[in-house]
Amino acid sequence: MVDAPPRRLFEGWGPLASLPQDLQEQLHPQLRSISLQPGEMLYDFEHLPPGVLYLQQGQLRLLGLDQRKEPFTLERYNSGQLAGAELLLRGIPGQAMAASTAVVLQGSRHLAIAFGVVEGRSGMVEREGRGGR
Repeated sequence: MVDAPPRRLFEGWGPLASLPQDLQEQLHPQLRSISLQPGEMLYDFEHLPPGVLYLQQGQLRLLGLDQRKEPFTLERYNSGQLAGAELLLRGIPGQAMAASTAVVLQGSRHLAIAFGVVEGRSGMVEREGRGGR
């Protein structure tokens, strides 16, 4: 009898695909899908992102405000990239994200923990706990 390799829930999802299988299984039910149309804001300048986001399709822009309070693009995120982790870790509002094209995202606050693991800060999982919020 030959065992089949475990199904990777985040196969093709950039750095999330390399997460341990048990962590993938914990994160998967926590994800929520978000769709945006061009120009639609994911969140405004007074709030933080709704979680760490995996951009499945489309392009997002991270926006800042200039001295005249006019928005300008700080960074662009394309399909296959993660967005929002740095902003959540920093915890300071003042930036916003908007869709440049039609966008499909998968996101969760719990992906912030996974992002810490991917970036080599595995102690973050231990401090945050795998079952807690």
